[in-house]
Amino acid sequence: MEEINENATSKTVSSGDVVRYSAIELIEGGSVPATMNSDTYSFATLILECIAEDVPFSGLSRDAAVIHARVAKGQSPPRPGIESPEDPKNSVSDGLWDLMTRYWSIEPEDRPTMEYVHSFFADHNM
Repeated sequence: MEEINENATSKTVSSGDVVRYSAIELIEGGSVPATMNSDTYSFATLILECIAEDVPFSGLSRDAAVIHARVAKGQSPPRPGIESPEDPKNSVSDGLWDLMTRYWSIEPEDRPTMEYVHSFFADHNM
Protein backbone atom coordinates (compact mmCIF):
# COMPACT_ATOMS: atom_id res chain seq x y z
CA MET A 1 0.00 0.00 0.00
CA GLU A 2 1.30 3.46 -0.91
CA GLU A 3 2.10 5.73 2.01
CA ILE A 4 0.57 9.20 1.97
CA ASN A 5 2.84 12.05 2.91
CA GLU A 6 0.75 14.46 4.99
CA ASN A 7 3.44 17.16 4.69
CA ALA A 8 3.61 17.09 0.88
CA THR A 9 2.65 20.28 -0.88
CA SER A 10 0.81 20.56 -4.14
CA LYS A 11 0.20 23.51 -6.40
CA THR A 12 -3.17 23.73 -8.03
CA VAL A 13 -3.80 26.14 -10.85
CA SER A 14 -6.87 28.27 -10.29
CA SER A 15 -8.92 29.85 -13.03
CA GLY A 16 -7.17 33.13 -12.25
CA ASP A 17 -3.80 31.58 -13.14
CA VAL A 18 -4.86 31.09 -16.76
CA VAL A 19 -2.81 34.16 -17.81
CA ARG A 20 0.34 32.16 -17.06
CA TYR A 21 -0.62 29.74 -19.86
CA SER A 22 -2.50 31.93 -22.35
CA ALA A 23 -0.99 33.27 -25.55
CA ILE A 24 -0.30 36.98 -25.51
CA GLU A 25 -2.92 37.74 -28.16
CA LEU A 26 -5.60 36.22 -25.92
CA ILE A 27 -4.57 38.45 -23.05
CA GLU A 28 -4.26 41.62 -25.14
CA GLY A 29 -7.25 41.21 -27.44
CA GLY A 30 -10.76 41.81 -26.26
CA SER A 31 -12.57 39.22 -28.35
CA VAL A 32 -9.73 37.34 -30.04
CA PRO A 33 -10.68 33.66 -30.35
CA ALA A 34 -8.33 30.86 -29.39
CA THR A 35 -6.53 29.27 -32.35
CA MET A 36 -4.13 26.41 -32.98
CA ASN A 37 -1.33 29.00 -32.66
CA SER A 38 -2.54 30.07 -29.23
CA ASP A 39 -2.85 26.41 -28.24
CA THR A 40 0.76 25.75 -29.19
CA TYR A 41 1.82 28.69 -27.04
CA SER A 42 0.04 27.09 -24.09
CA PHE A 43 1.49 23.67 -24.93
CA ALA A 44 5.05 24.97 -24.59
CA THR A 45 4.13 26.51 -21.25
CA LEU A 46 2.79 23.15 -20.05
CA ILE A 47 6.03 21.47 -21.13
CA LEU A 48 7.89 24.04 -19.05
CA GLU A 49 5.69 23.37 -16.02
CA CYS A 50 6.31 19.63 -16.28
CA ILE A 51 10.08 20.12 -16.44
CA ALA A 52 10.34 22.85 -13.83
CA GLU A 53 7.73 21.26 -11.55
CA ASP A 54 6.34 24.71 -10.93
CA VAL A 55 3.90 27.14 -12.54
CA PRO A 56 5.24 29.51 -15.18
CA PHE A 57 6.52 32.81 -13.76
CA SER A 58 6.48 31.23 -10.30
CA GLY A 59 8.46 34.19 -8.95
CA LEU A 60 5.52 36.49 -9.67
CA SER A 61 2.62 36.08 -7.27
CA ARG A 62 0.05 38.35 -8.93
CA ASP A 63 -1.59 37.96 -12.32
CA ALA A 64 -1.07 41.67 -12.99
CA ALA A 65 2.70 41.18 -12.63
CA VAL A 66 2.60 38.21 -15.01
CA ILE A 67 0.59 40.21 -17.55
CA HIS A 68 3.01 43.14 -17.27
CA ALA A 69 6.04 40.87 -17.73
CA ARG A 70 4.50 39.14 -20.74
CA VAL A 71 2.66 41.95 -22.52
CA ALA A 72 4.47 45.16 -21.61
CA LYS A 73 7.99 43.70 -21.38
CA GLY A 74 7.56 40.86 -23.90
CA GLN A 75 9.15 38.33 -21.54
CA SER A 76 8.93 34.57 -21.84
CA PRO A 77 9.06 32.38 -18.75
CA PRO A 78 12.59 32.00 -17.38
CA ARG A 79 14.58 28.93 -18.35
CA PRO A 80 14.75 26.37 -15.54
CA GLY A 81 18.12 25.06 -14.44
CA ILE A 82 19.91 28.38 -14.92
CA GLU A 83 20.24 28.97 -11.16
CA SER A 84 21.82 25.56 -10.54
CA PRO A 85 23.32 24.22 -13.78
CA GLU A 86 25.09 21.43 -11.88
CA ASP A 87 21.69 19.89 -11.05
CA PRO A 88 20.31 18.53 -14.35
CA LYS A 89 16.95 17.50 -12.82
CA ASN A 90 14.99 20.52 -13.99
CA SER A 91 17.21 21.64 -16.84
CA VAL A 92 16.07 22.07 -20.43
CA SER A 93 18.27 21.11 -23.38
CA ASP A 94 19.25 23.88 -25.78
CA GLY A 95 17.21 22.27 -28.59
CA LEU A 96 14.05 21.99 -26.51
CA TRP A 97 14.48 25.49 -25.11
CA ASP A 98 14.85 26.87 -28.64
CA LEU A 99 11.63 25.09 -29.66
CA MET A 100 9.76 26.39 -26.61
CA THR A 101 10.87 29.98 -27.17
CA ARG A 102 9.71 29.71 -30.79
CA TYR A 103 6.29 28.65 -29.48
CA TRP A 104 6.25 31.76 -27.30
CA SER A 105 6.74 34.07 -30.28
CA ILE A 106 4.71 37.23 -29.95
CA GLU A 107 3.47 36.81 -33.53
CA PRO A 108 1.14 33.79 -33.68
CA GLU A 109 2.02 33.00 -37.30
CA ASP A 110 5.71 32.67 -36.33
CA ARG A 111 4.98 29.74 -34.00
CA PRO A 112 5.78 26.22 -35.25
CA THR A 113 2.92 23.85 -35.95
CA MET A 114 2.09 20.88 -33.75
CA GLU A 115 3.22 18.68 -36.63
CA TYR A 116 6.65 20.27 -36.24
CA VAL A 117 6.75 19.57 -32.51
CA HIS A 118 5.73 15.98 -33.18
CA SER A 119 8.63 15.54 -35.60
CA PHE A 120 10.98 17.30 -33.15
CA PHE A 121 10.14 14.85 -30.38
CA ALA A 122 10.33 11.89 -32.74
CA ASP A 123 13.73 13.01 -34.08
CA HIS A 124 15.08 13.50 -30.55
CA ASN A 125 13.65 10.24 -29.16
CA MET A 126 11.63 12.06 -26.51
